[in-house]
Amino acid sequence: MSLDVAMPRPARPPWLPVHPRRALSLRRHRLLGRPPAAHVLGRCGRARQADLLHAERLAVHTHGFPWRLFRHGDRLHLPGALFEPFRASSARLQLLFPISLGNIWDFPYAELRPTIVELVDTLGSDRLIYGTDMPNVERFCNYRADARHVPRPLPGTDPGRGHREHHRRDGRPPLRARRVGLAAAPAPGVTTCWALGTRAGWSQMALAPRDRYRLLARRRALAGLGVLALLGSCASLPRDVARVPSHALDDFATTRLGQQVAAMQPNPDASGFRLLPSGAAAYDARVALVDQAQRSLDLQYYLIENDPPIRELFAHIRRAAERGIRVRLLLDDLRTASHDAALARFAARPNVQVRLFNPFPAGRSSSVSRFLLAAGDLSRLSRRMHNKLFVADNAVAIAGGRNLGAAYFQRTDDVNFADLDVLVAGPVVRDLSRSFDRYWNSRLAYPIAALAESPAPGAAEGRVPTDAELAAPGSPPGRSPVDLQLVWRLVWAPARVLVDRPSKVDGASRPGDRPVILDDVLAIVRGATRSVAVVSPYFIPTAEVTDALRELRSRGVVVRVLTNSLATTDVPAAHAAYARHRPELLALGVELHELRATPSRRSAFLGSSKSSRSSLHAKAILVDGHVLFVGSMNLDPRSAVENTEVGLLIDSADLGAQMSRLFARGVRLEDSYAVRLGTDGRTIEWITGEASGERRYSHDPEAGFWRSLTNVFLGMTVPEGLL
Repeated sequence: MSLDVAMPRPARPPWLPVHPRRALSLRRHRLLGRPPAAHVLGRCGRARQADLLHAERLAVHTHGFPWRLFRHGDRLHLPGALFEPFRASSARLQLLFPISLGNIWDFPYAELRPTIVELVDTLGSDRLIYGTDMPNVERFCNYRADARHVPRPLPGTDPGRGHREHHRRDGRPPLRARRVGLAAAPAPGVTTCWALGTRAGWSQMALAPRDRYRLLARRRALAGLGVLALLGSCASLPRDVARVPSHALDDFATTRLGQQVAAMQPNPDASGFRLLPSGAAAYDARVALVDQAQRSLDLQYYLIENDPPIRELFAHIRRAAERGIRVRLLLDDLRTASHDAALARFAARPNVQVRLFNPFPAGRSSSVSRFLLAAGDLSRLSRRMHNKLFVADNAVAIAGGRNLGAAYFQRTDDVNFADLDVLVAGPVVRDLSRSFDRYWNSRLAYPIAALAESPAPGAAEGRVPTDAELAAPGSPPGRSPVDLQLVWRLVWAPARVLVDRPSKVDGASRPGDRPVILDDVLAIVRGATRSVAVVSPYFIPTAEVTDALRELRSRGVVVRVLTNSLATTDVPAAHAAYARHRPELLALGVELHELRATPSRRSAFLGSSKSSRSSLHAKAILVDGHVLFVGSMNLDPRSAVENTEVGLLIDSADLGAQMSRLFARGVRLEDSYAVRLGTDGRTIEWITGEASGERRYSHDPEAGFWRSLTNVFLGMTVPEGLL
């Protein structure tokens, strides 16, 4: 079934009601004659009625766009015939969403992003604008920041109750429009508006007066929560799931990467390492591994974002699969809400397999419904696979703290993460691959086909590409091919892999089992004789960690910690828990340093100076200047007890010297705050360096009033066991 968009249209479709109270307004339109060619909406319903009186106009307004007819899984696929009326140079297209722009990519509209990309590719970004018809929200938002459209009511229409505040009588753009950077005059042409929603649902609410809208919304929300609560105890994961076991390939020595490693190895048992503090180097290394892989790619991640750099990376992965390379993607299910269809389409490609670890049983379209429908199993679902691993041909791997997202590679203009990975080559890679296989073949890893509907026929061949395969207009161009020799400057050293068991997530460990990483790391830390340097974005010491630090300080071992400040943390609750331990740690003689939100441009920690603000995400521990741990584990209760982690313990004076230099840069007063006890021994002060000299604060710097107030509240209420 398809939508016929041939013109002219019928004067008044049968589903368009004409209310008596609007008769005068409609007569006004007849007297005024044909409305101007370019307009944007005041009240979409009235503008639509007025427009239908002029069938010669190339404009359609409908609150009942039948988007389900074009739905493939969770994405809209609009046929080319739908765009024919807009191919004229004077036509512009406006999408009107009956939702808040702040939630424009939330369910059920997450599938609209690839549709908008398709519209831009067809029409050009200068002829597309989208917004929302809901009252009391910023209603218009350009697809690109340089577009030049301004919302103006159609002459002769009344914006109506609940919308009047969005328009000005003097013709200037509304205040909210100017706040989002819209220009002062609309471009010429014809605008078409589709308000995507159900005919009897959202359209009724969007056209209703404000008070009625709030009442309807409240009733529906309460009813929905009640139904979800009742269903929560019934949700369960599918049983008898077909999991075909698979393992890392054994013939790594015959691959290009394996041969390059063998040519550099001082001996067959040696493993090589290179720290990747730079986001650009970490990104380029992954692209290089994908492009040079010949047999397999194994990816294990806690989080994969949908942004231009990651779409670019997945375009390389897609092409690798097309070359016949086996791709296995293992993703934790916590942050995959509404992405089932995109993952299923990706898995439908030849040579690609996708599994979700510890998945939610139902309500998969949104994070809220997921947790409500799994209320009886929250103990399991609060435990997540936090591992981060990227393996090519079982010969070279990347492990560390980075998820796959633009901010982790310092490629955003807003807040970037200061993070750390390590490139690994040699026998240790086989240990990392065995850890991947253990998780991949676990009963907690579900093939995406067991959780999501199969994609529409032909989706895997690219007629309905996934979000991760569509580079948005204006995204960074594809980088030139990366020569892996540029990242081959390896340090050869003994090392071992530390990894938690998958059974840590569901509590199925044997009574004597302990988290492997925490025990081994604490054993190394307790053996320190000179110094311990800790980098952890969320530093909430457990009783065991505090005891270890107390023992070290009693022996005169220097202990220094670099963590996030209140201004830089992306998890304020974690910082509130850390703040409880701050006085005790300082009293023990532990040196605390908190990253500044605006580090110096000369030497920003871990190369994070592209953006205006930084947030720490690296996880590393350096003992006595030569024993280095790099991985996914934070020093907090969640990493210790709840989540699974993976990391590398490397004994190398060369890598230790590199990490020492990075740490020294991070704790400079230009880049962080030195936290000290006040002269009274009870209060805390923050010391940092400014151009004018040293500056002291008696409260959390740069945090702002509301974040500081929230921090106090969280510090009194949030249990540490949840963090």
